[in-house]
Amino acid sequence: MPDLAAKVADCTLDVGAPVALSRSAYTWHMSVSVTGILPYDNTCPSLIQCGSADPADALTQQGVRLARLIVTHADIHTLAQILRPIAGASEIIFEPGPDALAADFDTPTVHAASHEDDPPSAT
Repeated sequence: MPDLAAKVADCTLDVGAPVALSRSAYTWHMSVSVTGILPYDNTCPSLIQCGSADPADALTQQGVRLARLIVTHADIHTLAQILRPIAGASEIIFEPGPDALAADFDTPTVHAASHEDDPPSAT
């Protein structure tokens, strides 16, 4: 994966500048806007790149995975054109609608949704 600075430079949207962060043994870079407000009414996620160690590797696997990230916005077509090349994840769904970010997770027993139109369901 290209480094975060290259992704930010290639992005046609001002997603902020890469900032170096750390906690305990972990380091990462994250795009941070000068204003602290994410582009497209807070629906354009920050870009992040883990350092030498991925904190997820230290966690006991519980069988939880991101099923999909749903980005909704009135100008979703433009936002999708900007994000698809840098995100590259098939789990990201772009839909027209009110400004929002939502996430669905699959667990060993439940599909959990962070939005009202898709309530948790037993599997």
